[in-house]
Amino acid sequence: MKNPRRNKFVQGSGFRVQGNCPQPRAQNPEHGFSLIELLMASVIMAAAGALLMGGLVAANRGADRRIEQSLMTQTLANRLALLDDQPASINVVHGTDETPLGSIAWEVQWHDMSGVPLTEATVTVTHNDRTTRLVTYRALPAP
Repeated sequence: MKNPRRNKFVQGSGFRVQGNCPQPRAQNPEHGFSLIELLMASVIMAAAGALLMGGLVAANRGADRRIEQSLMTQTLANRLALLDDQPASINVVHGTDETPLGSIAWEVQWHDMSGVPLTEATVTVTHNDRTTRLVTYRALPAP
């Protein structure tokens, strides 16, 4: 009886057998990632993270600016509500209000307008380096 013919390549052993000399089998490209692929994925993830962080910082700055603007507008409205209908004998009145963001400075200036029976009141609110102004007109008292 003849020897049955054997398969030259042994399956599942990790080695390819040709005759008596075992040789390592070539790695299948679908089994894992190369170092270059991992490096490129890391670079892409780092760039995406940097862009995300930049966007979050800008959003936080914008939110802080809107909060500050809201507090300044509220202070301006408060000063306007407390403004007398008749001009004060003092031309300039100023002070500060305490808020959660610190103190906000305010100032009220009265200006007589020539030729019309009105006076101009300018309310200015300042916090850090931002300033908001409001101008309103009031009737002069009857003589």
